[in-house]
Amino acid sequence: MAIDRQLLGKAIRRVRNLRGISQAALAENAGLQGNSVALIERGQRGVSMETLNELADALGIPAACLAILGTPKIGGLAGSAPLVKSMQKLVLATITAQNSVAKKGKQAVVKNAVATKKSPKRLART
Repeated sequence: MAIDRQLLGKAIRRVRNLRGISQAALAENAGLQGNSVALIERGQRGVSMETLNELADALGIPAACLAILGTPKIGGLAGSAPLVKSMQKLVLATITAQNSVAKKGKQAVVKNAVATKKSPKRLART
């Protein structure tokens, strides 16, 4: 399974956008230089395993999911592209579902805050 730079960059951009994270925030959270994320997303810079792990942590997903999203096929396995595509769809659907659950949780905290006349941050701590 070879990770393609272009596909990985597009995958990082897609997940970052799904998570609502800016390039600058992702770079900071992953311990990278400011323009590194832009270069990676454009496929102009490869990433080490360490950087892949840091990016995945900053995006809140397993590094294996980023690897799957950046892989066109399983090397040496004829006809593996449809399998990889299915795995990629599953990963993206899971991320989308996580975002939906997180958003509903935040809405519930705000709704509860309004009902109890407490700040959402104060309720989130309890």
